[in-house]
Amino acid sequence: MANQWYQLPPGTIVGGRYHIEKVLGEGGYGITYYGTDLRLKLPVAVKEYYPGFWATRDCRESLDVKYSQAQEESYLRGLARFEDEALTLAQFHTVPEIVLVRDYLEKNETGYLVMEYLDGQNLKQMTDGFGGRIPPEILMPLMESLILAVQKVHEKGLIHRDISPDNIMMLENGHVKLLDFGNARDVTEDRSMTLAMKQGFAPPEQYRSKGQGTWTDVYSLCATVYYCLTGKLPVQAMDRLTGKKLPTPGELGVRLPRCQEEMILQGLDLFVDKRPQTMRELWERMYASEDVQSQTATQAEGMQSRIMNQTGRIDVTAADSDKTTDRNSTLLSTYEDLKNGGFREVCIAIFRKLRGLSGME
Repeated sequence: MANQWYQLPPGTIVGGRYHIEKVLGEGGYGITYYGTDLRLKLPVAVKEYYPGFWATRDCRESLDVKYSQAQEESYLRGLARFEDEALTLAQFHTVPEIVLVRDYLEKNETGYLVMEYLDGQNLKQMTDGFGGRIPPEILMPLMESLILAVQKVHEKGLIHRDISPDNIMMLENGHVKLLDFGNARDVTEDRSMTLAMKQGFAPPEQYRSKGQGTWTDVYSLCATVYYCLTGKLPVQAMDRLTGKKLPTPGELGVRLPRCQEEMILQGLDLFVDKRPQTMRELWERMYASEDVQSQTATQAEGMQSRIMNQTGRIDVTAADSDKTTDRNSTLLSTYEDLKNGGFREVCIAIFRKLRGLSGME
């Protein structure tokens, strides 16, 4: 796809070091490019601050971002927050589940956040690749490390405020990464927060400037799990306040240990004091209970038939039945090879195999 006139053209070198190759994506506040660190010879993702509603640029004339005097205050305030995102990410360079920031610089009258390039698919794409639902025996073990990573964010006095399937990346090695800290805020400061919400994943308090805390991320994470398991966007919080019902995963045909389903629904409670207050509490009640541990072996034993059912729902090009048979045989071979290993390793291996067979590698 051809670059737009406001996007950096391929071949641009930012800061004398980062070679821009192509556009990866674009949002309201910025453009993300795939590039190369010319000094370290590493692939990188370069996120450029470019709020199109406040700024303009024609790269055919100049790479500098322009804004009017009337928009100057808003533009510069946004740029300061963009730098804050870099500083926030830098605090978690030792947490493997959080995207690694490599550099921050200001050029062309704007800012650039340089991050590790992640080769994978976000959970929304992965859910689509599984035919609309990720099996719980695969998803739930993989989400465990993410919950504990968000707990580390909270221990620094920060909340993410934008946890959703498109901000969680599944990598080729089966690990997950949390992205986009642009809406993260310090909860230790007694001040109002800007309104930031993603409908279906935002709790009621995110529609207000007060009352947000660690429990806000708990809601969003449980909404993300709900979406990946059921393939359904959770009913918006404000609609639920007027009486619209949220179907349970069980009602939508998802089979989970009772305590896990209960915790997902408690995490989605509209009332703050009825939710788990921390990610640690969520993790303990979702993963550390005897109920979950006792069902882990049963889930693993039943995985073989589940894989057979799941492969039929994956959008894979198979010209004839022989290819479908080969695909199922490959998956079952993977399962048998790893069946005696750890449950998490089985989940990761099968997840990766399904990802590869769905043509998304």
